[in-house]
Amino acid sequence: MPRALHIDTQRLGNRTSLSHSLLILLPSRHFGDLAFEPSLPACSTVLENIRRVFPDPTVFGAWQRLIAEELLLRSQTGGTIPDDWLAHFGSTSPFDDLPAHPLSRLIEAPAACALFPLATLDPSSAPATGRAWAFAGHGDPLLVSPIPAWGGNSGALAAWLATKALDTDPVCRRRLAQDWLVSGESMPDDNRVGRIQLGNKLALCTLSPNLHKRLWLLPADNRDDLPLRFPGRGYRLAYDRSSAWNHITGSGMQGEGQGSWPVCKAYHSFCSGAREPALAGALLSVVASPDIPVHLWASSAEVSRKSAVDVAFILEKLGTGLPIPHTIDSADMRHAEAQLVEVLEPVLETGAKVLFNVTQGNRLMSFAVHSLARRFENLLMIYRDCDADMFEFTMIRYEGGTPVTSVMTGTPAPTQAQWNWKCLFTANGNISPAALLENIITNLRKNETENAYQET
Repeated sequence: MPRALHIDTQRLGNRTSLSHSLLILLPSRHFGDLAFEPSLPACSTVLENIRRVFPDPTVFGAWQRLIAEELLLRSQTGGTIPDDWLAHFGSTSPFDDLPAHPLSRLIEAPAACALFPLATLDPSSAPATGRAWAFAGHGDPLLVSPIPAWGGNSGALAAWLATKALDTDPVCRRRLAQDWLVSGESMPDDNRVGRIQLGNKLALCTLSPNLHKRLWLLPADNRDDLPLRFPGRGYRLAYDRSSAWNHITGSGMQGEGQGSWPVCKAYHSFCSGAREPALAGALLSVVASPDIPVHLWASSAEVSRKSAVDVAFILEKLGTGLPIPHTIDSADMRHAEAQLVEVLEPVLETGAKVLFNVTQGNRLMSFAVHSLARRFENLLMIYRDCDADMFEFTMIRYEGGTPVTSVMTGTPAPTQAQWNWKCLFTANGNISPAALLENIITNLRKNETENAYQET
């Protein structure tokens, strides 16, 4: 869980005596103003003004930590820290929880930051921005708040996004830190984004140029709480952490290139019409993961049930064992997903990988598998395109809600090398299962006959 920190900017006093230009440069409740300034004045000038207004050494030290935190964000999002600023603040630790990690050390390590809005109970007091920081190799993310004794879990989504952003490129981390205000509850083991109390958070849009230009990322459950005329740049709604991440990245499907057939705990396949994709996927899966169970899913349609029976017959004859049959609703997606959950969830919750061939079946059945795969990243879907090369399937999996595809190539076992694999990657028409089985092993029997003749 994220660790919550509090930097007491309430103690920093009334800043109304400061010049407007200095207000912009002093970080406090409107975090980010300093980090994204195009250029910074001489560090000595700013320090002199702070000392004049806040002579208390404790308060001055709090300002230094806040400025060091803003400079860290400036560095992590591609900005340059002037030499005089780094010389003064380089030895300052921005976080009380990391006293052994001064600014000069933290700027060398990957970090990600997400800003989240904080409401105040006192309507006469302006809202503020909290910060979720994630550092490579430093455990749980840190939640930093300028509001004492703040409660709730509305910074949890920001913490999750910051942690997720650590594994991405600097452009994505910059986008998260610079372009968004994130608010949403999120539990560690739950993909959903929970409703939050808006309070006076939206007033942030008018308090700072840096905040006015940001997009807001809010839970979809808060849709009805938003004004018709949104005071800021705009907002996006997240139904779950996956959709939140897709909003931040602004990207869709990702590609991983070529890959080998994965080792899995089980193989599942829809059956309908063409039998070859289900057969080829099962046979290649058993090679990669010997003795895994094969599950065949059929709807109530006659063509689907007959296809499943034929595939089961052929697989048993080829030595994979008798597949396990299942029935799936092809008209009600919610019911179809419930049927899949009942069988798959106990295995997926162990973390084991499961392969599901979605080539056959209708789109509704396929959508039900996709819905489950978004919750369990260890559910891998495969699809056989009729124009693909032999032994090639497209694999689709979800990572942080983003679909990731690759081309997967299977390898027959030595004992299967002489099979007529070509017939498993082409349409054989509506021939009997016995005839299809004969087509598969034709080459093998031919070679066996030739070998026997040569031996005599």
